[in-house]
Amino acid sequence: MKKIYIVLIFLLAMAACRVPQKLALQPQTDESISSIFKADSVNSAKLGYQTFIADKDLKNIIDTVLAYNPDLKNAIQRMEYAKAQSRISNAYLYPQVNLFPQSSLRKFGLYTMDGAGNIVTDMEKGKVIPVHLPDFYLGAQSSWEIDLWSKLKNRRKADYARFLASTETKNLIQTGLIAEVARLYYEWKAAQQNKSLLEETISLQQEVVALARVQKEAGQITELAVQQFFAQLKNIEGMLKSVDLEMINIETSLNILVGKKIKQDILHVSKNASQKLPNVYAGLAYDLIQNRPDLRQAEWMLKASNYDVASARAAFYPSLLLNSMVGLQAYRTGLLFNLPSSLAYSVIGGFAGPVFNRAIIKAEYSKATAMQQEALNNYESTLNKSLLEVSQQIKTIEQLREMFNAKEMEASTLKTSIETATDLFKTGRANYLDILLARQNALRANMELIDIKKEQFIARINLYRALGGGWR
Repeated sequence: MKKIYIVLIFLLAMAACRVPQKLALQPQTDESISSIFKADSVNSAKLGYQTFIADKDLKNIIDTVLAYNPDLKNAIQRMEYAKAQSRISNAYLYPQVNLFPQSSLRKFGLYTMDGAGNIVTDMEKGKVIPVHLPDFYLGAQSSWEIDLWSKLKNRRKADYARFLASTETKNLIQTGLIAEVARLYYEWKAAQQNKSLLEETISLQQEVVALARVQKEAGQITELAVQQFFAQLKNIEGMLKSVDLEMINIETSLNILVGKKIKQDILHVSKNASQKLPNVYAGLAYDLIQNRPDLRQAEWMLKASNYDVASARAAFYPSLLLNSMVGLQAYRTGLLFNLPSSLAYSVIGGFAGPVFNRAIIKAEYSKATAMQQEALNNYESTLNKSLLEVSQQIKTIEQLREMFNAKEMEASTLKTSIETATDLFKTGRANYLDILLARQNALRANMELIDIKKEQFIARINLYRALGGGWR
């Protein structure tokens, strides 16, 4: 036995000296990331969308999409798959026990030690062992790989980390859905406002066309002026049809997100819907790691890859295997429960060390380290993208605020110019080109003002998503 132990220790030492060095990669958490954008003490991403979004109509649409979206449902199923895989890995840490009822019939050759001995040996008093020997067994078998080097524990940790990463995939889809629904909703609101503006302008333009025809009959203007006013009316009517088509496209996009045809009234926007822009606070730059689902997912995948490398490294060491069985065994079923004579058991333990299959283990280790480096690169890339997205949205919000203020002053001035041009036209002190140009410019400015307001809402929702809001 001493010689056996010496050989085993030698084999273990030989295996250990050729095991790769331990390698666990960690993401770089440079504190200088805080300087990339101006931070607030509060982070809006910690608010659920029900709290962050004040518009009840938008919240109703978001609730409907989250309840029926097929991509979100599939993400939940992938979570269940990852959870089951984690349970499977955990089960391998414990002995695998199986019930093992068995019956067999054996015949030994007469020119063998067993066969020659059986024909002269009594199994029971006055009964020689039969040539055709039945064997009945009722018991349990177990096998257990004792996790000396934490190979199985690291596999379990890796699968659990992937399960947690799958929950972040679901959260990532949810935040994306909320941002997309909000974008479509604000585009719908803008289209509805443009439609109201165009309908009002068409009504006023019809009055101008009627007035131009009266003035033409009175000889004050020519037929050319009437045609120009009428052509402008038709142009605005065409713009109205384009807005109607845009609203149909938005409805189709929402139907795709829901995965079925939504109720018509879900797209209704109340006249008293909030026009107030939601406040968004960026918090600290480092808060992104705590809130953004894609960053959290990348971090869990990096942890899983570290555990995979540790497990692959442990495979270079010999495994300790333990097999056992215990049960009742007899050549007749009537004797199975004749205890303790029918009791049978065995215990076998031994080391299984990699020798000729070492090339496979090396390849598995190389694969694990490559995946580990890929996970680290993905994490760092996601972190960089996250910081840039937040910085971009903050700058966009600032620029849109300045654009809105300038465009609001322009629209107010042009509204006054329409009234002035109309009064001058009625008294003959301005020609039809003046009023045409004034109406065109005013309509353009008002529609651009609506569009900038829409972009302001979308930019704030995009910042909320970029910060990782929407999944809590």
